Amino acid sequence: MTDFRMLEELLADYKPLDDSEAVGIKSLLQFLKASDNPYDRSNLFAHTVCDAWVVSPDRQRVLMLVHAENGHWLAPGGHADGSPDMQGAALRELLEETGIAPNQVKILLEGGLFDVNAGIVPERQKPHGLEPAHVHFDLGFAFEADPDQVKLQISDESLQLCWMPVQQALDKIMPCHRRRVRKTLDGFIS
Repeated sequence: MTDFRMLEELLADYKPLDDSEAVGIKSLLQFLKASDNPYDRSNLFAHTVCDAWVVSPDRQRVLMLVHAENGHWLAPGGHADGSPDMQGAALRELLEETGIAPNQVKILLEGGLFDVNAGIVPERQKPHGLEPAHVHFDLGFAFEADPDQVKLQISDESLQLCWMPVQQALDKIMPCHRRRVRKTLDGFIS
């Protein structure tokens, strides 16, 4: 079986906010123990993905994008591409999808988890053929960047990229990720 100690360590002291998050964590831990390749999208049953929840220093704005493939407002992020270093993958995706320079990003929560979500991605047609419905175990990490100091550059994976007021994100973000907005508004990221 695949080494899942990095994720197990991240999850060990993590306190879920609600029952949905707790169930997602329990499911993720069971999946990690049973899967030979939990970090790679070649696992057509389920795999881990990561997000970068990027807030402004005053915690009033969050960096959001509209994903080109599904048209949803999301935080920057994506697949881990086989790596068990989910926080590193989240940072990599953030830099690739926004054009922010590495020295303009501060890692928050000492690199620990910010949010865990489990959701089903529906069956969809891809250039290489039909991709079956599968589970994404989405691990969110918190970062800080100053909207006045960074120049955003949209990638070809997005239709829009912008800083928006956190409260406005609550209305735009997918329902399964609204907990991240609530955590931000409630001061989970100090």
